[in-house]
Amino acid sequence: MNLITRARDAATRFHKSERADIPVGTILMVAFIVIPLVLLLIVYRKQIVTYFTTEFNNLFNSGKAGNRPTG
Repeated sequence: MNLITRARDAATRFHKSERADIPVGTILMVAFIVIPLVLLLIVYRKQIVTYFTTEFNNLFNSGKAGNRPTG
């Protein structure tokens, strides 16, 4: 039995197996949601960092001097 035949047989057995902890549909739905979100975070990372840095600084600087955390 050569390598190609064994690989095909293994793939067939794996494909026919109906016992799976997580259905393939669930994995695909999660992938279709997570992958675009990760891509958006990567593409807009500079804008996101700038926004949160600005908002943090505005919030931190708007407090009273005696009310700021030390450390």
